[in-house]
Amino acid sequence: MDAQKPKLQSSRELRPPKLTTQGLAVLASACVFGLAIWRADQKDIPTIVKTIVNSGSFALAGWILAGAFLLCGVVVIILMRGIYTNEITRLAQERDNLQNKLIGGESK
Repeated sequence: MDAQKPKLQSSRELRPPKLTTQGLAVLASACVFGLAIWRADQKDIPTIVKTIVNSGSFALAGWILAGAFLLCGVVVIILMRGIYTNEITRLAQERDNLQNKLIGGESK
């Protein structure tokens, strides 16, 4: 690139993301479990733990289904994040190419 023409930069490189989805499932589960324990009476906490540990087949199926939903949600979020990142990169490159054309520079 010419020394007199500054390199065009993407605005994405200047700002780190404020909210990411990494660990969101763990955070949501911890919030729900913490809220359940916090709202429960002191004498009910052993009962809650016993109910979770000694659950029957229907409760086990429910937990498995909830885990499957959680896993599918995480997969969808990961896929969406990848698509988003690719599209933002493509748009930034296209913008830089158009800016280069506008100021008379060479296009990639």
